[in-house]
Amino acid sequence: MNCWEILNIEATTDRKRIKSAYAKKLKVTHPDDDLKAFQELKEAFDEALAYAKNDVQAIFIETPEKYDDWPEIVIEEPVTNEPKIPFEEQVQHLYSQYEKRIDISYWQSLLVGSIDWDTNEYFAYQEYIKEFLFNYYATIPKPVIQFLFTHFSLDMASQHSYHEDMGYSFESCSDEIYNVPPFSFQMPDSLKGMAREQFLTLRYAAYKSLKQGNLAETKQIIEQANQIFKEDADLLTLEGMQLSYNRLDKLQESDGTFKRSFSCFKKAVDINPNCETARFYAILIRAKRTGQLSDKRRHFLQAFEGGYVIHPDFFTGFIYYFAEDYEQSIYFWDKIPKEQLPSIKKEWTNALRQQIRISKKQGDYKTYQKQRLMLQEAKKIKGDGTKKWSWLIRLVIYLAIIGLIQGCIALMPERQYDSDEDTATSSLASEEQETGSDFRQVNGAEKRIQSALVSRFVEAYGTSDAENKKRDLIANDVAEDYQATMQRYMALPAFSDYTDSMKDSITLATIDAIYTLLTGDDGSELIIVSEGQKIIQVMGDNFEFLNTETVEEMKEQNAM
Repeated sequence: MNCWEILNIEATTDRKRIKSAYAKKLKVTHPDDDLKAFQELKEAFDEALAYAKNDVQAIFIETPEKYDDWPEIVIEEPVTNEPKIPFEEQVQHLYSQYEKRIDISYWQSLLVGSIDWDTNEYFAYQEYIKEFLFNYYATIPKPVIQFLFTHFSLDMASQHSYHEDMGYSFESCSDEIYNVPPFSFQMPDSLKGMAREQFLTLRYAAYKSLKQGNLAETKQIIEQANQIFKEDADLLTLEGMQLSYNRLDKLQESDGTFKRSFSCFKKAVDINPNCETARFYAILIRAKRTGQLSDKRRHFLQAFEGGYVIHPDFFTGFIYYFAEDYEQSIYFWDKIPKEQLPSIKKEWTNALRQQIRISKKQGDYKTYQKQRLMLQEAKKIKGDGTKKWSWLIRLVIYLAIIGLIQGCIALMPERQYDSDEDTATSSLASEEQETGSDFRQVNGAEKRIQSALVSRFVEAYGTSDAENKKRDLIANDVAEDYQATMQRYMALPAFSDYTDSMKDSITLATIDAIYTLLTGDDGSELIIVSEGQKIIQVMGDNFEFLNTETVEEMKEQNAM
């Protein structure tokens, strides 16, 4: 094979075309894979450049008889007295000039002459660039880093030289270096020198710490960076992310507002409208607050490439869930790692149930069957242990407070009660003693009141065309401090029919509340809690989190 066949181009004197062909072949020809092929490629490249440099002599070699009478042509290389600056010094000089450092065109210009390097020079400079990036990647823009990766084939180099005992080196963190966040490097003139370098280093350290889940450490690093410069859009975004992740459990609760986080994201967008990560989180919080998602924001999400959002599919799913676009939320949540699903089991199953109803109504039975299978798998997921223990801790504290109150009452002087109250009290005490549980059987009056209350709730909840019933229920039968929460839940479409199961419902009481357990036609379970003839909580279905232990305890108590 001649040099043109190896380079896979036709004979040409165009040096740019030769260099382009060589660079293209170099990407797929590595000395560690095939040293002979790499040497042949380099020799073909040198031969083609010689041809382009002296095309007359090249033609002379091909057909010498045609030019026997021509005088010999001697081409002399230009002589220069200027010493050649080592490549390493050129790189350091470019890096030291901040405005040029962050401009990729200067790096491209620096490497124009690299096509003339021999094999030894290329690999020597490749090693130098690896060390250079390893030391300075936190202070270099992402486009420049990725350009150097491509030019020096660093992704391939790191794969070929990787071994387990290398420690912390370029090879061990090449993915981290290549995937640095797309931070902005436009800094004010007032921030320069060592202060600027320290700020850039701290900003990246905050991102890395946040990604590793070290929220306390992230907060400390951000505070240090803020002492140098506060008006950076990316640092404000990281601060908002740190505040959000510190209260991530509130994302799924109605009382989570994220005001401080939203303030950080809004300010970041005001400083830099191109900060897409801040805009993404602002959309997330706004969707949670309003339950809406405008067309403009939908278009943004469709074009959004992830920025430096941590777990983008997880949060994008929540944006669509809050906007009641369950099809899109299912699409994104279906892509997240399985270990994250327990933390969103309630929302995941609710989204599937809602979309199942829509698919069935539209007659899309293929999608309907697929989503039914997904729902069955979702029900098998074990709930978030953190939520479970949080609920138990609250219950223990609640019972401890009740015990303390009862102890104080026992120490108070005895009061005289009338005979009816004495009878009721002794009956209740004996009943609790028999059962030995927090739950007790309800008396006739309690059961009638609870039955009427549950009946009105089921009627209103299952009504899709008479919103006044829902409003009346919330206004008349729900405790005042729970009305806002109930209003949000009742605005969601009902997807379970509890009418038939009211006959087989389980109603029990604790010291100060009455509980009714209902089972929907799709097997879902719902507990309605009342106090003083007012609903104070609804758990299960698409309402608040329902602990399965509570359900089992009620069933066990009812069977006694």
